Amino acid sequence: MDLIFLRHGSSDQNALAAINELIENTGGTLRIAVAYFTHLGIAKALTKRADQGKSTLMLVNSSDLVRPVEGHLEYEVSQAILDVVNYDFGNRSEVRTLGLPQPDYHNMHHKFAVGDDRVLFGSANWTKAALRENYEYLAVSTEPHVIDQFEGEFAFLRSRSHSLRGGGADIRVIVCPHCKHSEFVDFESWGAMCTGCGTEFRPREAKIQ
Repeated sequence: MDLIFLRHGSSDQNALAAINELIENTGGTLRIAVAYFTHLGIAKALTKRADQGKSTLMLVNSSDLVRPVEGHLEYEVSQAILDVVNYDFGNRSEVRTLGLPQPDYHNMHHKFAVGDDRVLFGSANWTKAALRENYEYLAVSTEPHVIDQFEGEFAFLRSRSHSLRGGGADIRVIVCPHCKHSEFVDFESWGAMCTGCGTEFRPREAKIQ
């Protein structure tokens, strides 16, 4: 098993290389479960994968993204999630969500991805904040029994999830309430922040477009 330790202020290139290698080299279905996904570079790698006709199944946390609006739901998502959801995947790929804000709070907080012959897992969300500013780790295992266990967990989570495209919910991208940009919005467990202007805010305080 290979380990990558991330430290505040260090380069994220080794972590990004491991993630992008898994995305690029998985020929079968790539299964991703990641709580917070805001990294536009990784989103671009996933859309490139779709262009190559490869299948991807993604699960993201929704406990911080769901809000009821006049009897229906809106999902306030990152630009990276919106880029993937809006891409023309055909029937090859799907983005699903799991987690509730209230009254029965639960949070899909996993961070792992399963490819053909390896699984990548660890503490880091797929965000620039996690990969550049936090103290985190990523592990890559090629052990078959480890891969099997993560595949089983993904199947369990997926059976309880629902599609971001379905159910009649609107999908909006979160925009920083201060500088009005979406591409700089990043996430950690406590809420959102803008890496462009430094504003910290709760998703419900943000503007949507």
